[in-house]
Amino acid sequence: MADTKEKKHGRSLRVTCYGSSSSKTPEAYIEASRELGRALAEGNHICVNGGGKTGCMSGMTDGAINAGGKVVGVIHEMFLAGRAECAEDGAHASLLEIVVTGGPDLQERKKKLVEGCDAIVVMPGGPGTWDELWEMACSKNIGLVSLPIVAVNTDGFYDDFKHMLKRADSDGLLYRKPEELVHFEDTSEGAVRWIEDEVARGSMTKSIFRGINRNSSAISGALHKIKKSNNVIQNSKWMDRICIFGAGLIVGISIASRVGIRK
Repeated sequence: MADTKEKKHGRSLRVTCYGSSSSKTPEAYIEASRELGRALAEGNHICVNGGGKTGCMSGMTDGAINAGGKVVGVIHEMFLAGRAECAEDGAHASLLEIVVTGGPDLQERKKKLVEGCDAIVVMPGGPGTWDELWEMACSKNIGLVSLPIVAVNTDGFYDDFKHMLKRADSDGLLYRKPEELVHFEDTSEGAVRWIEDEVARGSMTKSIFRGINRNSSAISGALHKIKKSNNVIQNSKWMDRICIFGAGLIVGISIASRVGIRK
């Protein structure tokens, strides 16, 4: 089966997978995550996730490894040192490749999770999963990245997100259509098939952002306008100060004159 996938899509994909780490994650979500791991392994794809030992992260890791697939765990050092204020500290015991990140927040970890990835699959999760999803959807909305992003809508978990995107679109708040930002599939297998088809069509690339040439005419022109505007503001401030000083001087002379007359 791996050979068929390799021939169809040209290469294995590096797929970033977001999902819950909670030990209270419903079994339906964990089973859907196992299904995701299996589907990625059968497609000869690499599953990159947060490396957790519980929740959806654990499920996708189990599913991939049991099917002979490769998993890369990206985990913040605080979860290994027992410094996180949650009960799910520690990496999955079966992980053979772990990337440990540091820093005062999760920014480095989030960056490493998507570094070099070809697509993103989102399983049910809490605020951490939502943060990761919306950060990448935001980057896609403004053109910093162009990646297939699909959320697995197990038991209608992401129905409200779908409605939110449609509302934002109808209110004119999006730069792209909702379906161009996040695609939704009912099953994990469907999600994997969708990202394979998107990559095979070549409709997405890893990133369209290659940095900014600060010497370009467009950037130089914009900076010139900003500097000119700042100079106008600064000049305006000095004029205000001169006017205030002048008004104060006139008032002072007037008062002094009156005092002199009274004397």
